[in-house]
Amino acid sequence: MPQRGAVNPHAILSRMHRPPRFIIATPICDGHDVAAAAITRILRAQGAEAVYVGFNKSAYQIAKAASEEDATGIAISTYNGGHMSFLREVLAEQARQGIPHVPLFAGGGGTILEREVAPLLRMGVTKVYRPPLDLAEAVRDMTSLANDAAHEQPAAVGNGAAPFRALAQRLTDIEWNGAQPAGSHADGRPLVWGIGGRGGAGKSTLIDELLLRFLRSTDGRVAVLTADPTLGDRLRMVHCYSPRVFVRSVSVGPGDSTEAKTAPLVTELRAHDFDLILVESVGLGQNELGVAPVADASVFCMTPEYGSDVQLEKEALLRRADLVVMNKRDFPQAEARYARVRRFVGDNERVFLTEAKRFGDAGVTALFDEIAQRSGLLPSLPSKDERARTVGWGESPPPVPFSRRGYLGAVVDTHEAYYAEAEEEAALLASNGGASRDYQAEYDRVWQTYGFDGDLSGAVVEDGVAYRETPNGRVPIARETTTGIWTPVLGLPDRDASPRQIVRYLYTQNLPGAFPFTEGAYRFRRRDEDPIRMFAGLGMPETTNSRFHLLAAGHGAPRLSTAFDSLTLYGLDSDEPGALAKVGEGGVAVDTLDDMLRLYDGFDLSRTSVSMTINGPAPTLMAMFLAAARKRGFDWKSLRGTVQADILKEVQAQNEALFPLEPSLRLIADMTGYMMREAPGWYPLSISGYHIGEAGANPVQELAFTLANGLTYIETLRARGLPIEEFTRRFSFFFTSGSELEFNVLGRVARRVWAVALKRCYGVEGPGLALRFHSQTSGRSLQDSEPLHNLTRVALQAEHALHNNTNSLHTNSYKETYTTPQEDDVLLAMGSQQIPLVESGDFGYIENLNQGAYGLTYLEAEVERAVHRIFREIDQQGGVLPAIENEYFRTAIQEEVQRERGAMRDGRRRVVGVNYLTSRDGARPRGELVHIPMKAKRSQAARTRAFKREHAAEGEAALERLQAAAVSDANVFEALLDAVEHATVGQVTHALWEVWGRFRPSM
Repeated sequence: MPQRGAVNPHAILSRMHRPPRFIIATPICDGHDVAAAAITRILRAQGAEAVYVGFNKSAYQIAKAASEEDATGIAISTYNGGHMSFLREVLAEQARQGIPHVPLFAGGGGTILEREVAPLLRMGVTKVYRPPLDLAEAVRDMTSLANDAAHEQPAAVGNGAAPFRALAQRLTDIEWNGAQPAGSHADGRPLVWGIGGRGGAGKSTLIDELLLRFLRSTDGRVAVLTADPTLGDRLRMVHCYSPRVFVRSVSVGPGDSTEAKTAPLVTELRAHDFDLILVESVGLGQNELGVAPVADASVFCMTPEYGSDVQLEKEALLRRADLVVMNKRDFPQAEARYARVRRFVGDNERVFLTEAKRFGDAGVTALFDEIAQRSGLLPSLPSKDERARTVGWGESPPPVPFSRRGYLGAVVDTHEAYYAEAEEEAALLASNGGASRDYQAEYDRVWQTYGFDGDLSGAVVEDGVAYRETPNGRVPIARETTTGIWTPVLGLPDRDASPRQIVRYLYTQNLPGAFPFTEGAYRFRRRDEDPIRMFAGLGMPETTNSRFHLLAAGHGAPRLSTAFDSLTLYGLDSDEPGALAKVGEGGVAVDTLDDMLRLYDGFDLSRTSVSMTINGPAPTLMAMFLAAARKRGFDWKSLRGTVQADILKEVQAQNEALFPLEPSLRLIADMTGYMMREAPGWYPLSISGYHIGEAGANPVQELAFTLANGLTYIETLRARGLPIEEFTRRFSFFFTSGSELEFNVLGRVARRVWAVALKRCYGVEGPGLALRFHSQTSGRSLQDSEPLHNLTRVALQAEHALHNNTNSLHTNSYKETYTTPQEDDVLLAMGSQQIPLVESGDFGYIENLNQGAYGLTYLEAEVERAVHRIFREIDQQGGVLPAIENEYFRTAIQEEVQRERGAMRDGRRRVVGVNYLTSRDGARPRGELVHIPMKAKRSQAARTRAFKREHAAEGEAALERLQAAAVSDANVFEALLDAVEHATVGQVTHALWEVWGRFRPSM
């Protein structure tokens, strides 16, 4: 190895004869990876090598990856604030990792301000990209600058903090310049293990779990060489950031020989002080050996989906592998397939059945023990009893039973049968052929109760409202406008509608509050309570509490919507190392029960509806809220509100998942079951399409994915024995209200699809049939260029939401692309929904003004058919959970993002102030920007540390009880209620990571 501190004489040359290689990432506690993923795709399309290491990455993780991959550039996409401090830390870590010369690029929409660009450049950032520059242009510029830097600057070799730096450079020189590898390994034990198999067998996840066991069992060092055309394997490895782990990616494309590309690199790795070397092969065909020829021993990774037994004869690596792994044990018939492979191989001791995605899987542990014993890492092979030990979350049935995997296809079949039935009934009624119901009588009763044809005789008129006395009480039937015109409260088809019209109306529309709930979950809009629910979170609990009181002023029954800062969203505390800049950015910092008490201080929680937008740590925050309410003396049965808790959309789009999917779903079920009993007025699961839309999905995708997720929750909760009538009535939903045409009917279609599915597929009869949803205007549509136009956008989108009869509504501030709203901004945003609601008259007289319009009726049908098509696609994947594993959702969203970007580039999509009717001088009012003072951040961190000291003994005991519940059949949420009395959000997260493992992303 070259002497430390010396200049590698091959460094410049190695960069001149290789494609540029970029590390792409988003910062710690930032899950906005749409731009990062798009940049990765564009770089690859332009011939560069792009290693996407993922979202929520620390400066150390990014710099370590760049050093080991010998990157020629680092690109950071940052959207959550705190970028000044974070980028400074990345630069410092680059120096520590021996790569201060590697160009650092940054972008983040409007988050990085124009006035911050110059200080960032002086700090050492190479280039900052801001709107309206197109991503493709940014990538071309990045590539050019990175190539120039690679030609001009030599690279310093590693130091004590970066022991692998010189090795990384050496591998580049060998791969691209034909340098000869040094030395070889010859002590007789298998040092290099090749891991091969078909694509999709779970090799990267398996290697990551082997890394975890290596780090826990030994003090040695391990190297991983991954061969993959997309360089995407590092993304799946969450345990590769230990200083004892070295990972290098090798691009092996079509026509490349895996053996030829990896052999010299493996030879070089043998010359270094590694105790184990793992080499992952690209997905193989049946007659390929991959990396087996360059390894001392090999592992063949397969799944139960190998086809017929004849296919086993064709697997070249299966015949010669030292060990065989059948991964994905959760697949139906896996045990039987495993037995057949063991018979084929003939040596039962070398065949392992695993489920690598399951933290602490006993099969993976047994595999590691075998590898470690053969490689001399363990003095002796553990006993079979020890090898069978199960840690982590253990065995459990799948969240959705295999027998129910066709639930989405069944829903589509049911809908199609429902509409066919409607047409048959209409034909029978029209021909007097004996329909199954007396539709004419039903329709007559509707008219007799709610109909208004201009005749006020017999009505009771009070304060401009005409009422009809009915056996069930007084019903409003008409209202007088300011010009003296009397309009119906509920618009209905003609009194003398034809039989066909009547049946179609009752099947597809009906009254608001009546099945299938197309027009609304309730009969009438509330006149005593506006749907306003403004999202707020401003730094510290005390400042957010003040904002809440401002928003609640004048509202007898306040509706609070809580935005948490990014640290809280990722289940971390304000004293998390390296994350002080993130404290209070974009929301409120809540670490402890004391913070929760400060946040809602002064509110009568029995009369206040509280919404918490929190996902991965949602059960922890829910437990804290209940504990705070109890300390304030409120009966839990009087509490109203909702917590988002939707983990499915996190793994599909928003990236704020903390734990693997299965234990996350279990925790949601435990929380739902507990809340049903103890806090029945609360909605413990808000199923969110909004963040799917913000990630880039189009309106139809957002609707279809969200409803599919809702149906998946039904399947998982039913499988855990919860009563469907009870939990579905406590579901709520959250949708975008955007500018696209489809948003005119999104809420209508959502309610109808949901109601028909639940009634006809699941037999629900109660309140759960009526889908209730919150709306938020589209954050993605807000533009940093000429932001005053955002006021108009938001008002238009608010009207869409109100016409869809949303149950509550948040309207964005026009400044939200670049700062947290101030008080005046929030009041303007409130006005954008209050003016249409109060002043326009659209919602004050006829409550279903648009129902039955020809254009909207057609659009409803087409959107519903499009939802059915997407349901069919997901059904073909085996349902939502297998589709997540197959990356169906992320792929669909990314393709939509690319389509939209293309439409913006070529002008097919016009956006005022961006690519249409732009201002000549570009001037735009900004106003003051909101910054959380560093003093306040430090104070919050200090309070959290003090809480930990004060509750150290009780907290440790409570966390041990929580972990015990997590690995048993106990209700984990009940243990959480105990834990949050003495433990912080971050302590709870770390405790569950220890027994459940961390969420592993994909791309």
